[in-house]
Amino acid sequence: MTRNPGVPAEVVILHGVQESLPQPDDADTLVQAAAIADALHAAGCATRELALGLDLSVLQHLQPHAAAPQTVVFNLVESLAGRGALLHLPVAVLEAFGMPFTGSGSMALALTTDKPRCKELLRAAGVRTPNWWSQGSLPVEQRVIVKPSREDGSCGITAASVMGGAEAVACINATAADAPDAVFAEAFVDGREFNVSLLDAGEGLQVLPVAEIRFVDFPSDRPRILDYEAKWAPESAVYRSTQRHTLREGEEAALTGQLASMAQRIWSVFGLRGYARVDFRVDDRGTPWVVDVNANPCLSPDAGFAAAAESAGITFPKLVQRIVSAAMFNNHMLNIHKGR
Repeated sequence: MTRNPGVPAEVVILHGVQESLPQPDDADTLVQAAAIADALHAAGCATRELALGLDLSVLQHLQPHAAAPQTVVFNLVESLAGRGALLHLPVAVLEAFGMPFTGSGSMALALTTDKPRCKELLRAAGVRTPNWWSQGSLPVEQRVIVKPSREDGSCGITAASVMGGAEAVACINATAADAPDAVFAEAFVDGREFNVSLLDAGEGLQVLPVAEIRFVDFPSDRPRILDYEAKWAPESAVYRSTQRHTLREGEEAALTGQLASMAQRIWSVFGLRGYARVDFRVDDRGTPWVVDVNANPCLSPDAGFAAAAESAGITFPKLVQRIVSAAMFNNHMLNIHKGR
């Protein structure tokens, strides 16, 4: 099969080692890998998968050299040995080798995975994000959501994660002895939820159509959040009640303009590359607040990022090819900068 222009000879699809019975969020990584491989095969590109554990020495075999065909690493690593805090380490090794890889660099991945640190940088850049507390006391009357400090994909978040201030202090203190800073409390914004997907367009950043997560016929006694069950349990009522709505061009233009502008600012602040997603909550006054920056969002064909791309007229195969092309371009520009 003839290889499409702008596609490398080979792509190594890198992801974490999966257990024999992986959790739904981990199993979804394999769905992403298979879909990406199919898209690249259709473009005439060879692929192979590499499952990575804590032994990063296996990455040495990926070092580029003159006799090898051009290879790009498609980075799907979301954790190492079940620890999201380590997801940036494989990329740091690839950077040291000068190896082209998809998505953001190790620094951006590390900073956005450390949620309290991410919020500090957002606040310093003048980007609205809800107040948060990692240790010490917080207002008893404050309603908060307690989140893992270094996990993505709604891991560790349940309906019980939304609680009062006193209860949150007890929850944080209970985890501190065994795992300091494992969780933190964020002021709960009881409002609407939006996702803004960002795609490297080569000559500039493309903001894909904004999506809202709508809570349809949601249980009245349950906080309106996209917790782990609502995100990963198709058999559950709350999964069926959280529905994605892509806003049409011109729909709620003032709000979507604010969201797009804030997301573009965040892309610049963290030095994001390739693709990313920013999650917002919008309060009852219409004010948007950033609640998460995901530098390595899910790329399953039925997930939010692919849906946003589809709404912009970018099919899944084209999306995959654009992400790979951006990796090649960014690596080329980095080598020029370093004088290689």
